[in-house]
Amino acid sequence: MTKSRLVRKDGPNLEIGLYLGLILVALALRLYHLGMEPLSLGESQRAYGAWQLLHGVAPVSWREPLPALGATAAIFLFGDSDLTVRLGAAFAGVGLVASVWLLRPLIGRWGSLAFGLLIALSPSFIFFSRQVSPAAFATLLSLLLVVFIFRYRFQPRPSFLYAAAIIWALLLNSGPMGITTTAAIVLFAAAAYAFGGGSSFRRTILGHDEPAPLLPAAFLFVAVFLLVGAGLLINLRGLGFPALRDWAIQFNLAPSARPWYYHGSLGLVYEPLVIFLAIMETMRLFSKRKDSGMQPFLAFLLLWTLVSFVLLLFTQQKQPEQLASFILPVTLLAGIYLSTKLRALDLYPLIAQGPAVAYLAVLLVVTVLAIGRYGAAIQTMPAYLWLGLIVAWLVAPLLGFHIPGLFWTKSAGGGLLVLLVVGLLFTVHTSWNANYR
Repeated sequence: MTKSRLVRKDGPNLEIGLYLGLILVALALRLYHLGMEPLSLGESQRAYGAWQLLHGVAPVSWREPLPALGATAAIFLFGDSDLTVRLGAAFAGVGLVASVWLLRPLIGRWGSLAFGLLIALSPSFIFFSRQVSPAAFATLLSLLLVVFIFRYRFQPRPSFLYAAAIIWALLLNSGPMGITTTAAIVLFAAAAYAFGGGSSFRRTILGHDEPAPLLPAAFLFVAVFLLVGAGLLINLRGLGFPALRDWAIQFNLAPSARPWYYHGSLGLVYEPLVIFLAIMETMRLFSKRKDSGMQPFLAFLLLWTLVSFVLLLFTQQKQPEQLASFILPVTLLAGIYLSTKLRALDLYPLIAQGPAVAYLAVLLVVTVLAIGRYGAAIQTMPAYLWLGLIVAWLVAPLLGFHIPGLFWTKSAGGGLLVLLVVGLLFTVHTSWNANYR
């Protein structure tokens, strides 16, 4: 097997340089003018709880123990200000980009780099990382949990299982998103066992018949869960499972003023590129499944996306940070699709696919102009324009079935190139408007 062109024997490792570049970009985007905006009401409540915890007082609200401890540590190290209380979430966002290195055995070098680029520039993930919010911690821990679970399936090292146990305990102390990720994992395990063709439970769930140190892993899980839940023994009255309670409350409260499609509109406004690429990857996977089946990790990503999407539809109290549970697996699928197309670049389809490429370019320009016209008041966009854009974007992936080579060649077709270049520029523009203006 030949080595990737990203790795050179006679010089610096280009791949490492690219990862370091992504981390520096993510760090700059998450720390730039971090204290520029005053704390919102929700941020102020969480910051006050962290300040109380630092002074040995049990916080009145103890809903997300791990983010609260992160804010407390930042205040202890750097003092109390609007900037420092957000540092925990900011560094968790940088950690999310850095953790893509661990994905290499699962989705390859190019897939990890593409995913890292999309995450580093993502308007949504930058926003989550610049707020005193549990979303940044939950997305980082969700990704790490999934990575270590599947890496243990493919390579049964006890260290992977222990890491998964610790991360899972931290995730369940990081807010409601941890329950959504857990639900996706449990459903995948149940489906794998139900359709495992008579395989043993150990082989179906763990991926192999090797003895697993489940008892030490369970001990680590319980110990970390209780220790963090009690605020490192500072808030013993806080022991419980607040994430599960808050997750269940989302479905029981009276409906909010926001419409049922609120999260869908957010996704189309801020993350159209990754949603489009994820749709293309989903179509590619189902077409490929007829010939060679589907890898367990890719099947899990599809299930994770579906579970998150369905739960968002039924959520009564709709909040922006809830979108993280859906955008994370969607961005993973988008990164995988990019990696499969960009490994062998071919510019010739740009000429042969002129009409389709022109359609995509015009669609992207109209979308950018529409969003730029309405800006923060995007909800006031006329219904006919919303409907037209949605229909046009749904038609775009279907072009791949009718125009040879537009999206389905082994290399990148002209449509994908136009979409990627314009989409990345639009993503940067949206990130700037959403987070720095």
